[in-house]
Amino acid sequence: MAESGGTNGGAGAASTASITITELVAEIKKFDPNNVLAGLIDELTTKRIDLRAFCRQARLLLGPRGPEVLNATVKALQLKHQRAAQSRDTGSADATAQAQAQAQAQAQAQAQA
Repeated sequence: MAESGGTNGGAGAASTASITITELVAEIKKFDPNNVLAGLIDELTTKRIDLRAFCRQARLLLGPRGPEVLNATVKALQLKHQRAAQSRDTGSADATAQAQAQAQAQAQAQAQA
């Protein structure tokens, strides 16, 4: 992911869809119920730090859960974009809503674990 607000899909990505900083922030907040990352998120969204520094510092702030939270965030975003691409291909708006609900439920379940 790039600090400019998007990224090309990485290894195994279904497409080269971009992920915005806004999407990243919304997703990572699902895994941060205690707002541990609030200040760091502010620094990222105001471009005082880049994405690489954000991830490094998030790992530290979240302690042992840091890598797990970052990986779960990326997976949820990938799933969301894959489902959206599938929906566009089939023309089904219902598939997108269902995929978003599944990704959100998965994210909440992992955050509670």
